[in-house]
Amino acid sequence: RDETVLLVVDVQEKLLPAMFEAERVERGVALLARCAKLMGIPIFVTEQNPSRLGKTVESVHRVLEPFAPTEKMRFSACDEATLHALDLSNRATIVLCGLETHICVAQTALDLIENGFTVFVAQDAVSSRYESDKRAGLERMLGRSQHRQAGKRPDRGRVADVRQAIHALREFRRRAFEQLWRRPLMPLTA
Repeated sequence: RDETVLLVVDVQEKLLPAMFEAERVERGVALLARCAKLMGIPIFVTEQNPSRLGKTVESVHRVLEPFAPTEKMRFSACDEATLHALDLSNRATIVLCGLETHICVAQTALDLIENGFTVFVAQDAVSSRYESDKRAGLERMLGRSQHRQAGKRPDRGRVADVRQAIHALREFRRRAFEQLWRRPLMPLTA
């Protein structure tokens, strides 16, 4: 299970405009989604309480079409349905982007790590209302917060920028391609 998926968390119409560096985050998420789509990497999208916070922003929605976002009412996007879908995809690495870094993104990352996934967070494709909350969320995901529990398995989270996340997507794609070519070819019959 060395392939990856992209998980876009709550990049919604009424939420994004209130974020620190909203335009940068919107561009970063759209770029990650575009690259994942071009590489054939599965993309999962969540929307937190869409009746109140709106749908996925138009610029990201256009890149993802067609897509069916998962509605959620809790902070973590790592619920039973998502875990089941990830298990079915047989992929163990998640590139994570979205809103808000210190709440939904952080809780999702920590839950994914707890469930055995390796998580890459694209730091320039996540944000919170305040820069300090974004920093706190990134630190929490890296396990540097004072709330870290002793005795847990080593942290499997990584923080990257969009370029590094795209590189990770390319690397996983390359490995999959190499594995495909190692398999014996089956003759085509008429």
